[in-house]
Amino acid sequence: MKRNPRADDAFINQQNKVRGLISDFKSRKFVKDRSSSHSSQFRYGIRQLLLDTRVDLNPGQFNAFLAWLNHQIAVQLPTLQNIPIGYEELSGIFTDAPKAPLECELLWITARLKADADKLNVFRQAANGLEQLVFSNRIEEAIESLKLIERVFGTSLWSVQLRIALEHQAGGLERQKRYTAEVRKVYRRGLLGFTTYHTSVRNEDRSTLSKYCDDVKERINNHQYYDSSVKAYALYRLAVEWPISENGFADILRVEQSHSLIDIYETFIAVAQEIVRRENLGELQGVLEKCLRNLRGINDFRLHKAALFIDTQQPLTEVFSPRNSSISDALFSGNCKAAVRAGLGYIKSPICTDTWQFTYAGLALSHMKRPRDTKLSRPNDISQLIARILNRSDFSIDYFDQLKKLAVNFRGLPTGESPRVPWRPVGLSQAKM
Repeated sequence: MKRNPRADDAFINQQNKVRGLISDFKSRKFVKDRSSSHSSQFRYGIRQLLLDTRVDLNPGQFNAFLAWLNHQIAVQLPTLQNIPIGYEELSGIFTDAPKAPLECELLWITARLKADADKLNVFRQAANGLEQLVFSNRIEEAIESLKLIERVFGTSLWSVQLRIALEHQAGGLERQKRYTAEVRKVYRRGLLGFTTYHTSVRNEDRSTLSKYCDDVKERINNHQYYDSSVKAYALYRLAVEWPISENGFADILRVEQSHSLIDIYETFIAVAQEIVRRENLGELQGVLEKCLRNLRGINDFRLHKAALFIDTQQPLTEVFSPRNSSISDALFSGNCKAAVRAGLGYIKSPICTDTWQFTYAGLALSHMKRPRDTKLSRPNDISQLIARILNRSDFSIDYFDQLKKLAVNFRGLPTGESPRVPWRPVGLSQAKM
């Protein structure tokens, strides 16, 4: 194949920039009024360089460059991995990062995730364990599990938003506000403090999701310092509002690349799921299918299911645990008592977190006599909320709103996120008010 001298020059130029960053990290020279550590400056420089690299190189060079970069860091800076990341990757947004079309963003992020597949598999395994604790109502243990994830991977917006929800579950408003104040002290300005504050407001018992979304959208859209791309990102991060155009999705992915690998990964999955849902983004499904094929080394059912949605003939590379069908079998055979018993047993001690199991349990519990009204605000109250919605009482709308609020506050977890999209019970809009 004929080589492209211009492409080769761009590749070498990026390599030289990496060598410069490594040299600066090693030098340890005294810098007057240094405001950040060597590790923070190096990681900042790498994030900035990667944003430039995605437009300076062509897609055919992505994998080779990232493999070379990871090798250089591992060989020349072996102690870097022992230096805690902390909040270093949430210091701010590179607002001057060059723009790229959505197709390029998808291909570039895919290359980055593929290069760090081993790290992401470790993360997903830890996150699955955390999710199990959350939906077993072992909240304090879940918080400790999340702290461990942060020690290994650094603090991310994913972990901060989830931690706020968990602190609220563990100790109410007082503990939630204490943690929120701690995070907001890290950087006095920027998106971290803004996101933390408004996520905390969203979790408060007195907040209703619809009123919160209206307020935060107005606050974001009227923000005097955020440009259109940061506003699009903030709307996605806080109000779960997606843009209409491809450029809007590209903006979200570009802004996210100022943050941690964990945030990039989770937002990539969210964008992928939205692409397979959107008819107006159908032309991107071919590119997305290519991306998902390249990520087969990451064990995450969400990636595999998105790939199956695009191509139902695609072979599975992950072995999924068979679902316990006791609740659904009893429901479909008309044995409501058996379904209720199985549903209550699953809610009390879920062997594995499964959105459909919570859903089937909710369908089963809706056949019970209407219980006394109790506060349902725990993550594992999903089934009870579904049951109350289907009972079609005067409060069905309230229960539906609570279900949506729980889903948004715990959207960092697959089981938490899932009820937000598919659960739109038929006829709910006609429920009595």
